[in-house]
Amino acid sequence: MKNLVLISLFSLISLPNMLKADNETPSAKCQVYKTCSKQGFVEIFSVWDLWNSGSLNISHDEWVTKQLEKHFKVFACDEVAAACESDRAPNTQHFLEKYTTLPEVEWERNTPKESGLNSIALEMAISEASQISHLRSLLIVTNGKLVVEKYCSRKNDPRPQHLQSVTKSITSLLIGIAIDKGFIKSENEVIKPYFPEYFSKPHDERKEKITIQQLLTMTSRLNFVDNPTYTSYKDINSWWDPGRWEEYWYSDNYLDRPLEDDLVESIDDQVAIYSTPSCNLLTTILRKSTNMTTKEFADQYLFGPLGIKNYAWIHDSANNYIGGHTLFLRPRALARIGQLILDGGKFEDQEIISQDWLKKSFSVSVPKWVNMVDVPQKVDYGYLWWLGEYKNYKYQFAWGHGGQFLFLIPDANTLIVTTAYPDPDGTTHWEKSQRIIKNIMHNVIKALPDKN
Repeated sequence: MKNLVLISLFSLISLPNMLKADNETPSAKCQVYKTCSKQGFVEIFSVWDLWNSGSLNISHDEWVTKQLEKHFKVFACDEVAAACESDRAPNTQHFLEKYTTLPEVEWERNTPKESGLNSIALEMAISEASQISHLRSLLIVTNGKLVVEKYCSRKNDPRPQHLQSVTKSITSLLIGIAIDKGFIKSENEVIKPYFPEYFSKPHDERKEKITIQQLLTMTSRLNFVDNPTYTSYKDINSWWDPGRWEEYWYSDNYLDRPLEDDLVESIDDQVAIYSTPSCNLLTTILRKSTNMTTKEFADQYLFGPLGIKNYAWIHDSANNYIGGHTLFLRPRALARIGQLILDGGKFEDQEIISQDWLKKSFSVSVPKWVNMVDVPQKVDYGYLWWLGEYKNYKYQFAWGHGGQFLFLIPDANTLIVTTAYPDPDGTTHWEKSQRIIKNIMHNVIKALPDKN
């Protein structure tokens, strides 16, 4: 790997319309943050002060000279940069409580007692949360009312956060909406028609049978997976392996790149392999089926109806958005999406997502994992959603690297949102995620009425 170098910015384009919901004027001062190094890369984020109204350039060493001008440009606020500044993670001995109602996502408040929650158990969850040094936000909503909202961030406000793999669950919702609206026939549709560039070349004919559902359940057998160290299967390759990371990010067709690898031979399509790159195929399918970018589709059918305006989502030069990660949302906005699901897919009497799709999404779809992570209780998997149970309460959750979570507890009409600073090298990712599950989510469930 070449020596690390810092590069200059290519462009910074003003987009004032993004600030309308906040009634704030961006500072003219441009800030540059050097963020965590991973696999020998340096990322440089160019951002506006306060709420960013500009184009955020992300570069990875030599990648900038080959790809930046034609690839990723993000329209977001400066929390995009802060989200990757793990070395600047705050001391969270005390959370800072924010009572100001944000213009784009309003919430009626309620006390724990009025919500029927055990105050002692709830305080335990908050106390435990304050001891997790990387935690940035904690929201708890019961019966559609905000019970807990606490932050600890660089500017003490709830700006958009990098949701990491929580993005996958949002992508699943968008695919479901596209099916509901008739843009996609069903999740059983094969993906071949959406990738003629690949399938017109010599290829493994077995890939012609890959379906959208298999991408949603990680059972496509595409050999481009995350962290194969969790399995003894010798023919599974990781996109994190030395050399493959560079080859993946530098390729001209990197979003479609997972199609080009061989299928994993040692498993069948009833076994899941966790693969972030394969999720990127879903947003390509979304763009080609709707003739809209993922952002345009989300604005019209999901974020727009919910009043979510300020967010970021990384895309490439062909307007393909990254379906597996890189969505940035405010914690309140993520909670709004969670409440939509708890309300059966309806918002203000308007159906946003069908109950049929939600039922499918939260049904166990994966019999077995080959690289399953070690979590403190048994979990299952649906359509890019994790499924669990604790003290007889079934719950679903979206799970992002380093502590990004959206927990849904339907029988209690309760949701939990956490956002956090991920570690630069990921070595304590599982430990910190487990702490959030055990110390926060479990204590919130203990605050609920006993369910026998």
